[in-house]
Amino acid sequence: MTNQDSSTNSYTPRRRHGGLVAGTVLILIGLVSLLAVFYPAIDFDRYFVLFLGVVFLVWGSLRPARGLIIPGGILTGIGAGVLLTSSIYTHFNEPVSGGIFLLAFAGGWMLIPLFTALVARPVMWWPAIPAAFMAFFGVALLASSLDPQLLDYLNKGWPIILIVIGLYLILRHREMLQ
Repeated sequence: MTNQDSSTNSYTPRRRHGGLVAGTVLILIGLVSLLAVFYPAIDFDRYFVLFLGVVFLVWGSLRPARGLIIPGGILTGIGAGVLLTSSIYTHFNEPVSGGIFLLAFAGGWMLIPLFTALVARPVMWWPAIPAAFMAFFGVALLASSLDPQLLDYLNKGWPIILIVIGLYLILRHREMLQ
């Protein structure tokens, strides 16, 4: 018979709660999937990616784990975009639907810095970059439904925007070196 003290116990509080959270997540996913089997009239497929994203966000917040918040934000954005374009905004034309999807997807990416600011340090700001691009093109698609010439202007003008941003970064770098 070996006598083990508490210092050799390999279970930390984080590991003990990890099994509880993982088990709860699996049960929730199983329940939603089971409902989809027995209630085919309700289209759970539209909600599944959004539901999965929210599960990851909650799971990442409870742990706290930035590695779970990243897929949570991305899946939530995709799920919200699918839900919006497949059920609410179905009567709009393609540019409007595409713009709505991109804005929802950008919102999902912006959930990553928000959730990491709330629960996990340091804050992850890099997802704001793809979110900004998606939001820009989402707004451009929405605006193009009002003025079809706008996409032509953007097609010709976006390289100029990249050049200006590049020049700004180079000049800022030179000022930091001096």
